[in-house]
Amino acid sequence: MGFYRDGNFWGASESFDQVLRLDPRNHQAWYYTALALSTQKAYLPRAVEAAARACELNPVSSDYLKL
Repeated sequence: MGFYRDGNFWGASESFDQVLRLDPRNHQAWYYTALALSTQKAYLPRAVEAAARACELNPVSSDYLKL
């Protein structure tokens, strides 16, 4: 989360990717991956996929539906 809080969204997405390699069902990592990638226009398709995965894993989170 340090990268994300510091505005280093690329570093944040890399960190969240590491978490997802260890735990691909971590809905929070998918959510924060989506947020980090959504700041980079070239990665919007990946951000949408990450948001969709977060919603699949935790469909009751209203925060995820706002993405």
